[in-house]
Amino acid sequence: MLLTRPAVQFLMALMLGGFAWLGYFYLTEAERIHREQIQHQEAAAADAAAAVKRHLQDVQRFWKDKELLLQALQIGARMEPAHLDAQWEALQTQLGSSPADKRLEQLAREAREVLHGAGQLRQKIHTYEKRLATEPDLREVLQERLASFRQDIAHALASSRPRCLSLATRVAELDPPTLPARDPKL
Repeated sequence: MLLTRPAVQFLMALMLGGFAWLGYFYLTEAERIHREQIQHQEAAAADAAAAVKRHLQDVQRFWKDKELLLQALQIGARMEPAHLDAQWEALQTQLGSSPADKRLEQLAREAREVLHGAGQLRQKIHTYEKRLATEPDLREVLQERLASFRQDIAHALASSRPRCLSLATRVAELDPPTLPARDPKL
């Protein structure tokens, strides 16, 4: 079959149209892939910026928690039976917050354990002082118990000082958390 000139022109136009369509398809697909890559890079940059911001907040919180724990341990190391109530309230305020950093949280827990005995004795002293006011007939017995508790609390505070100072040293040696490494696949 002989191809006529209009048929050749039609086939040529059809081929050119097909190539144009393939070219257009290729360009639109390339643009879509390029846009997705840019969006992925922008999302990764935004995630990295958010991670850095969270890390800076974590570091600021770490320093604040570390300072509070150090102050609490200093109060614990300097507590005296004569001014126990005021110092105890300040200590409970400082130890009351729970640090976000796990290492500081562990050291705060150890500090609470170190000072737990003195806290129980302080509670007993308050209980016996109230009983002394309400039960005057047991005055001698209660005063003996109070004197015994005051000696015990003086001993407990003296024995807790080195442990508080040791904990304070461990807290002071802690470094802030580091920025987690990024996943190289991202």
